[in-house]
Formats: sequence, C-alpha cells, structure tokens
Amino acid sequence: MHINYKNSKYHEYYRNQRFIFYVPLHTIYYEGNKELKFNRNELLHKIGVLIEKPCYYDNLTGLDHLKYLNYFYNKGTERIEYALSKVGLQNAKNKKVKNYSTGMKQRLGIAMAVFHDPEILILDEPLNGLDPEGIYDVRNLIVDMNAEGKTVLLSSHSLSEVEKICTHIGILENGQLIFQDNIQNVRKQTNNDLESFFLNIIS
Repeated sequence: MHINYKNSKYHEYYRNQRFIFYVPLHTIYYEGNKELKFNRNELLHKIGVLIEKPCYYDNLTGLDHLKYLNYFYNKGTERIEYALSKVGLQNAKNKKVKNYSTGMKQRLGIAMAVFHDPEILILDEPLNGLDPEGIYDVRNLIVDMNAEGKTVLLSSHSLSEVEKICTHIGILENGQLIFQDNIQNVRKQTNNDLESFFLNIIS
C-alpha cells in the first residue's frame, strides 16, 4: 500500500521499460496501481479496522454482531466460530453486549475486524481495557496474523507493547510522519530505551 502526502512521482519498471507515474496529493494506492478512490468496494473488503472506541448494538449478542457481518461478507458459520474462538469469546457469544466487560467488547471489535480475513488490519489502541491475560492473548493474536502474511498497522501510546509487537515503527506528530525505521535499528539507537527516544524525537 502506498499513501501519498504530497505531489510526487515514482518510477515503475515493466519488461525493462521505465514508466513514470505522477501521484496526486492525498492518494492511497494498493497493490501498486489500484487507487482506493476508484476501487473502493474491492479494496475495503481487503482491509479490517478496529477504531479506538467502537460502537455496538447493546441488545445483540456477540454472535449476532458477526452474523450481521456475514450478510455482507458471506463467509459462513465456520468463519464466525473461528473469529470468536480466535479472541476467546466462544463461551460468551450468546451473551448480550450490554453485559460485556470493556475487555470483552475490545475482543469483539477485534473479532469483527478479522472476520472477513483481510490482508491489512488497522488497529487503533487494541489493548485498551484488557486485563494482563487479554493483553497477552491479543498481542499473540497480532503476531500470529502477521506470521500468516497479513500487514498490521498498530496505533498505540503503549511504547512497551509497540516494542514487543512491531517489526517497524513510525512516529506521528500533528498528522505528519516524522520518523520511521525498523525496530532493530531503533533498539541500536536507543539502547532499548524507546520512551526516551520517542520523547527526544518529538521535542
């Protein structure tokens, strides 16, 4: 996925021929040449999202929420059960969401994000409200999904968890990407003190 924040051009080669593409401001390309604006339905089916404070239907069960998604994605009952078991909600699937704890709601949001087997996952503060066991489970879930070949974009203020989970990090300030590198290089620069490094970057 290529996200462009300024007018620019990039080079692409095909059969030893060079083509120059001019990329407009604020465009998103996926798989090299598919612009989100013109391939919205196709590309959104390849993306799963968990926002920081997702909204649910309080009088529906966790199972009902995934059945609702299944109307759009048509993945079947096996995929519903898989998503629930993946986040540890199989024993609470018939409980109404209004009776879920904060951590259970967070797990449900993750189940909904991964339900349609997306290639890219965008997770905004996925560890919010989780107890230590939940943090451990979700951390391993994210690592497992990456090992399956999925790209996971994780937004978090928990630097310790970022260091445990991420292979690459980027630092945003006022909507601008001001730093980006792989975690190994960052560790070398910081002597394993990511917090001090972060504060130095944004100061």
